[in-house]
Amino acid sequence: MGNPDFQNVYLIPHKNNRYIVYLPIHGIIFNGNASAVTLFYNALNGDIKAQSRFGLNPGQIEKIRRAESKPQTEKKNQFCPTAVTLFLTSNCSLKCKYCYANAGVSDLQIKKEYIEIAVSEVIENALRSGKREVTVSYHGGGDIGVVWDLVEDATESILAMARKNNITVWFNSGINGVLSDHQREWIVKRIHSVTVSIDGNRDIQNRLRPLRNGNPSFEMVDATLKYFDEQNFKYAIRSTITDETVSQMGEITSFFCKNYKAKKIKMEPVFVQGRASRNKVRAPSADDFVRNFKRAYKIAISHNRELLYSGARFDMLTEIFCMAAGSSFGVTPEGNITSCYEVLEKANPLSDIFFYGKIEGGSVVLFPDKLEKLTKLNVHEKEKCGRCFARFHCAGDCPAKTILSRKENPEYDYRCIINRELTKDQLLRSIK
Repeated sequence: MGNPDFQNVYLIPHKNNRYIVYLPIHGIIFNGNASAVTLFYNALNGDIKAQSRFGLNPGQIEKIRRAESKPQTEKKNQFCPTAVTLFLTSNCSLKCKYCYANAGVSDLQIKKEYIEIAVSEVIENALRSGKREVTVSYHGGGDIGVVWDLVEDATESILAMARKNNITVWFNSGINGVLSDHQREWIVKRIHSVTVSIDGNRDIQNRLRPLRNGNPSFEMVDATLKYFDEQNFKYAIRSTITDETVSQMGEITSFFCKNYKAKKIKMEPVFVQGRASRNKVRAPSADDFVRNFKRAYKIAISHNRELLYSGARFDMLTEIFCMAAGSSFGVTPEGNITSCYEVLEKANPLSDIFFYGKIEGGSVVLFPDKLEKLTKLNVHEKEKCGRCFARFHCAGDCPAKTILSRKENPEYDYRCIINRELTKDQLLRSIK
């Protein structure tokens, strides 16, 4: 809730008849009782004594009064990406019970021609804009471990292209951790950082993320993480939480902290689509996820680790949830240009929204009208977000998830509840 007389001034009810007053654009935050809130609004309305109590001067009050409805972000320039995400394959060594992409059902593999054209594009953009570095990310609707010859061959080609243009390349990747000794050693030597998907201890991992043949995967992933730790390699952990594992979030966090050195642990509630629907995997309730995330957060902090959830980002002031809003440059195995990591095949119902070009005739071909529409995927275009205190942090949440969910249920509020409650928790910790 907020005061309609002022844009971006939010009053958030708290326990014991107290409130959080939050001005995200101006960096003002405090909690107090009803009398303190009234005094603050008196200050905003010109009461000099009230302004003095809060250490505000008339000039600051005027800035608050005239605040725009948008945060002060940099003006968008012409689309000129210097980073590319290469989705190498739809195949996978795992058969996760909840996989959104049905990885492993098909065996698409990106053409080397597409890789070279895409990387040439970002190198040219970097040179044009005076930059001396580009970023290349390897991902897939599957996993890079099953197309390893391509990974090594593509990396050497990319490095040769970079050397020719005196450009530095930063490599990163998302992986499932099912790797051979050679693959682990190669990643440590060539890749700068990775995010490894693992859902918990041996029992949880083997139940939710078995190998494609149904055998356990934990031992291989555990060996990968321990090797990375031995080499002091930079990686993060990413876990998917279901209704079966939500009550164990604290124990899962403790397991990770005690067994691995990853500084960042990311936890997300499962989004039910693809294989999850067929396997009847269910998402945890919003209340359960919030309650157990808070508990897990305290455990992570006690181990000097960072526990993250994508929709609660108090340290970030932004209009967009992610780069899918018109600035992400991803190339699918079939040569389509996508802005979303979760939309990789033409058959996906969201491909008409997130596919904005293709590699054709030896070059990158963009569809300007679609690219322009993607830039509209910001919080200002979402009427429902209009008076939410978290709007410049979650920025309307994941575009793909919200579009799909609200097609089925216009009143969809699941992740909104999680985003608001965990952002509120971050606000309270910042006050303390």
